[in-house]
Amino acid sequence: MTAFPKTSKNLSRRGFIGASTLAPAALMLQAGEAHAAANTRAQLAAVHSGSPAHQLLYKTDEFFIAHRGAGNISPEHTAYAYAESVRRGALAVEISVRTTSDGQFVCMHDTNIKRTTGASMDVRGHTLAELRQHKVNMRKNLGEKTDLYNIPTLEEAIAAVDAVPAGGEYASVGGKKVVLFLEAKDGPAQAGLVKFITERGLQRRTVIKMYRDGSGGFKPTSRYLKLANSAGCATWCYFDGGDPIDKISAMARHENVDAIGVPYYEKPTGASQGSMSEENVRALTGLGKAVIVWEIHRRSAYEKYKALGV
Repeated sequence: MTAFPKTSKNLSRRGFIGASTLAPAALMLQAGEAHAAANTRAQLAAVHSGSPAHQLLYKTDEFFIAHRGAGNISPEHTAYAYAESVRRGALAVEISVRTTSDGQFVCMHDTNIKRTTGASMDVRGHTLAELRQHKVNMRKNLGEKTDLYNIPTLEEAIAAVDAVPAGGEYASVGGKKVVLFLEAKDGPAQAGLVKFITERGLQRRTVIKMYRDGSGGFKPTSRYLKLANSAGCATWCYFDGGDPIDKISAMARHENVDAIGVPYYEKPTGASQGSMSEENVRALTGLGKAVIVWEIHRRSAYEKYKALGV
């Protein structure tokens, strides 16, 4: 059932996001519900299209996404981290994308690079060359022997993933078959990301990740969702733990939305503030779409969410 069985060993702690899906055949058992029929048509069409991204979301029982390139074992959002997670068996990598002042797409989660480099510089206010005067330095988290790396462009990150050959120590597929979960973290990146993907022919292996409907609302026919779908990309909409369950459910039922994301924030005794309630998670997993939980730190959390249907 697992997409790559070694993941829980090699991408442990906060290094991965887990998900599982209902197969279209299981979804068709929800007879009598209009949304189930609509979802089934959309899912079957997506699966029959042969898109690796849609295949992962709709046909794979269980899979893991290397969150920020599995930032617990490698310096997050570096080309090395993405490639290393693929070498260790990841079938999907999650990449946050921001735009520099000279229009370059770079891989960076935060608005400012201080947390990962030590230099207080906003990505949008500086050129790529200026940002690259500072290396990604995660030695405080990963140990003093950890190497330093450049902030990569999105182009460089994908090239690093694609360069991983099949049949490595852990990997069962080559990097070019890895699904890309890409999230635009600022307005200019959102405006240009779909164009970047389509110009390079990446849409069949890309899941566009977005907060709610891409603009912070709950509209399944939002501009960004329609743009991503028309380009042939799969979509993943993620939500806050306290968001209204009826609004999330309405989005999950729509054919423009391929997967939904639920947050889990860990503390030693279990879920902390900001996590979605177990009741709501269970309700969402019954709607027939892939439900992805981020981020999983421990095997106990993995087992818990698996039991909830995630």
